[in-house]
Amino acid sequence: MISAKCEDKLAVPPMARTPKSLILLELKSSPEWARPLLYHGMRRLSGYGRNLMFKENNMSGNKKGFTLIELLIVVVIIGILAAIAIPKFAATKDKAYIATMKSDLRNLATYEEQYAADNNGAYFNGAAMTMANPINGFTPSNNVGVTAVALVGPPQSWIATASHTLSTTTCTNATGVIVCV
Repeated sequence: MISAKCEDKLAVPPMARTPKSLILLELKSSPEWARPLLYHGMRRLSGYGRNLMFKENNMSGNKKGFTLIELLIVVVIIGILAAIAIPKFAATKDKAYIATMKSDLRNLATYEEQYAADNNGAYFNGAAMTMANPINGFTPSNNVGVTAVALVGPPQSWIATASHTLSTTTCTNATGVIVCV
């Protein structure tokens, strides 16, 4: 296969002078046009000689895509972030429900005082549990129920309670200060 003169030029160590190593060295040192001819005779080496002949098939320098471990790490990080964000989102929704109830109690306070100014200081009673059922013209927000109770006595006053169908918190306006529990 390879002449003795060629072996000296390639400087192959004595232990590596097997037919397989000689074929591979011949393939590496041959000119580009002769490689397909030499490669055709190396079929028994299966895929080993193929990477020497075609550089684009060598996967060590051409790494594309992600490994399974990298993808699993990304999924775990996304899961941790979701576990942190979901409870905060639930708390934000409850704060929005409380803000809606407080807004309805402030609007009811304005409406009560307007009603008292028109009716010689008398306040009204009633419950508006839906938008379709207003109290003396006062309509609460969607999913909010408002109950107003007029207190008799000098001086007359009123107490109102608001609740939201999607929250366990109730808000009360007794002395002009809204308290939510």
